[in-house]
Order: sequence, then C-alpha cells, then structure tokens
Amino acid sequence: MAGKRGRKTKKSETKAERIEEVEDTEVKEVSETEAEKIEAEGGEEETGVEESKVEKSKVEESKVEEIEKSEEVKETEEVEVTESEVEEIKKPALDPESRRLLKVRIRQKSRKPEFKRYESHKKLRLRDKSWRRPRGMDNKMRKRIAGKKPVSVGFGTPSAIRGLHPSGFREVLVRNPFELEGIDVETEAIRIASSVGLKKRLAIEDKAKEMGIKILNPQR
Repeated sequence: MAGKRGRKTKKSETKAERIEEVEDTEVKEVSETEAEKIEAEGGEEETGVEESKVEKSKVEESKVEEIEKSEEVKETEEVEVTESEVEEIKKPALDPESRRLLKVRIRQKSRKPEFKRYESHKKLRLRDKSWRRPRGMDNKMRKRIAGKKPVSVGFGTPSAIRGLHPSGFREVLVRNPFELEGIDVETEAIRIASSVGLKKRLAIEDKAKEMGIKILNPQR
C-alpha cells in the first residue's frame, strides 16, 4: 500500500510541476503580448502625432490661401467700386438754382398723394387709366366729399426742371448709333429704346462710351 501511495505522490508532483510550467509560459506569453501591444500603441501614438502635425500644417496652408484669395477679392471689389463711383460722379452742367429745384422736386414728390381715376377701385377697366377730371353734377370727388382728393394746384414740379431725369440730365430716346451725333454730353443723357435688339444695343453703348455720353438704361 505504501508503494502505491508513493507513486500517487510522484504523479501529483509531476502534475503540479507541469501546471506551474504551463502557468509560467502563459504569463510569459501574456507579458510578451502586452509588451507588443504597448509598443504598437506607442508607434500608433507617434504616427498619430505625426499625422496631426501634417494636418495642422495643411490647415494653416489652407488658411493662408483663403486669406490671400479674400485679399484679392477685396482688391477687385475696390476696383469695381471705384469704377462705379466714377460713373456716378458724372453730373450734368447745371446752375445752382436748378440743383436747388431738383431737391425741391424730391421733397414735393414724397408728399404728393396718388391721384387715381374716379371709381378705379370698382371697375377693372379703369384700374390702369390716367387721371380724368370728374364732371358729374353730383360727383363726390368733384365736390370734395368723403375724403376724395382730386388733382389740385401745388403738386407740380418747377417748370425749369420739368422733364429732367433725377440725375439732372435731360433724357433723349435713341434707336440707332447715328442718333448719338447730336447729343450734348454736358446736359443730355440717352435712353435706349426697348425695341432695339441686343446687337444694335451693344453698338450704341460702345459708341456712347467713346463719346462720353451717359446711358440711363445700360445692358446689365
């Protein structure tokens, strides 16, 4: 019986040694894998840092390019503004009294009521018709009853500047380039007729620019 027990103890010792060896090998493998993971993470962190630096440099370069483009756009806008201002600076040769009357006309137009034809709000055929003086015996507008306002004296523009464009030029309707020959550059401006085609319109505009004539309705 003793020999059998000894054998069992030997087997148990060998099993325990084997278990310890297996555990040691597992621990070593785990430690090695952890070390590899740490090294890999360190490498990834380094690569991530390098990539972040590259991305930052790219972002900075893009910002610099955007700033340069914005500066170029501002310069072009300033040039366009100056050209438009030069066109607007062109003013007619008017005396101080006419300039004063232009300001008076603007003030009068702001206070002038809208004179509509009688019963234009009831009859569609009169909606777009011009003013006509009412002549009926019992017409309320003629008698100025119920707040009706007929055309009256005091809303007209001064006769010295009547018919002038708000810019101060006198309008001249033009249909072909040959009609530009008799235009006074200092006091008159042209308006191209709506029936003129694109080809002839461009020819009129080119000739008007050469002669220094102001165009009230240029091609956009």
